[in-house]
Amino acid sequence: MTVNMQEFVNGVAEKYPKELLQNRLTVEGNIIAIIFKEPSIYNDLGSDISQDVMLTKSGRFLFSIISLLKEKGYAVFDEVTILSELSETLRDKFEGFGGWRSIQKLTSIVDLSNSDVIIDEFNKSNTLIKLYDSGFNLNKEIITSKGIKTTPIKLFANWDTQSVLNWYEEKIAGCGVSVRSDLITDEGLLNFDDDFIKRLQRGEQRGVSIATAGKDIDGNLIYTFPYLDSSIGGFKPGTLNAIGGTSGTGKSTLMLNIIMSLASQGTKVLIINNEMTKDDYQCMLLGWVLYKVFHYHNLTRKKMADGIFSDEDLEMVKKANSYYEKVYGKNIKIITLSDADMDLSMQIAKKEIVRNGYTCIVVDTFKLTISSDSKDNFWMKLVEDSRKYNKLCAGYNVIGLMTIQLAISSSSGQLFLDASSLSNSKQIKEVLSTLLLMRKLQPYERETGSPYDIRAFRHKKNSEGKWEKVDYPLDQDNNYSVLFVDKNRRGVDSGSDGVAFLLKQRLDYSVYSESAKCYPAHKKAVDAQ
Repeated sequence: MTVNMQEFVNGVAEKYPKELLQNRLTVEGNIIAIIFKEPSIYNDLGSDISQDVMLTKSGRFLFSIISLLKEKGYAVFDEVTILSELSETLRDKFEGFGGWRSIQKLTSIVDLSNSDVIIDEFNKSNTLIKLYDSGFNLNKEIITSKGIKTTPIKLFANWDTQSVLNWYEEKIAGCGVSVRSDLITDEGLLNFDDDFIKRLQRGEQRGVSIATAGKDIDGNLIYTFPYLDSSIGGFKPGTLNAIGGTSGTGKSTLMLNIIMSLASQGTKVLIINNEMTKDDYQCMLLGWVLYKVFHYHNLTRKKMADGIFSDEDLEMVKKANSYYEKVYGKNIKIITLSDADMDLSMQIAKKEIVRNGYTCIVVDTFKLTISSDSKDNFWMKLVEDSRKYNKLCAGYNVIGLMTIQLAISSSSGQLFLDASSLSNSKQIKEVLSTLLLMRKLQPYERETGSPYDIRAFRHKKNSEGKWEKVDYPLDQDNNYSVLFVDKNRRGVDSGSDGVAFLLKQRLDYSVYSESAKCYPAHKKAVDAQ
């Protein structure tokens, strides 16, 4: 085995065995080549891939040039662009690596249709490096299930990244006999020492906030769900959370607003969707950015769908696209399936977490649309799927979000929603950290003083500096949704204090915003007829 150790940066040759570094120059060369050939691929690479991950001298230097050009906003890389942006010292170093001719040679031998394979080879190589750093002996002789003697590094030669990880997961899971070691995430004696208090002070028990979604074009905060965020403590990595509602209640739109909050803070969100097309989502996103960021109200989702754009609309779309790409775009990706398939969804999620560093997985929609008298195995499958999803979130320490489409019959016309609306699948609630349930505000709930009065309120400070409840009058021209917190592992739920959240709808622009808190009546809708 021949490996030129002079190709690697200082310390690499001494730290890693030759078997682990074999073909590394080719792997890094290929990833560099496809990015130079198609710079947009850079945006698909995970945030954990940087020049520091490159182990060869040429790979690290050329990737630093790529990073520089992307930061400058270049969409096309050519010789003039590179030389104009490099300092004299860096230009000399660039020429020392072969200059523009070396780039042309690299790009001429790669095919963009193979980019997925090239990226996965790069990720697999990095995964093996991380496994070695973690103490796994990749050169230890093993015997495969077919009785063949080999080593892990040889066994993995033609495998993809996910297959490597699955192999180790299976080995670890099989180690336990009486104790399921793969399910233990933490252990130790309980106390309230200084280290524990410091972790709390650092906010380690708090999740990613959904109170705001960045700033608008004027530099003002875009408020999304500050009341709800204060109640649930944000969404914490390693947990599964759900929004439930019947068809047409706006679950996906509400989820979109949450996604924008998360993405604005650098959370990489993968949407696995089986409800809408990519174009549908893009219309929702565009409407949200125009309304919330630019305060532009002339272009609705219907006008987009009808293809009606004025010159002013088109100009605003360009501005919206530029702002979106800068603030949110690198952190949101959507994959559309033809139907709900949790096994496939989890395979896709694992691949994107490992390959591209996604830290939040959204499944839209998890359906409970079968009637309550359906066969038990259907309901058991839904509960089993939710447990698989929760295990993935805990194992990879990612935020899990899903929308649940409830059967209309399961809600039974209740004005105060709770887990009974999950019908035979209410065991799903057991694995959730947060369960939100939503419905539309009914007309008779607007009648002040009636048995169905929603009793909306806000908290305001009085003249003595103390907080007090103040009635919140509903705008008759606005539409509202009622959001219940049925499970809240880090706070009070609606069932305990009777409080829900009143959300103002701007569905033409894919926008929800908090208006107030409220006290929904514990009655059935039919009682109001």
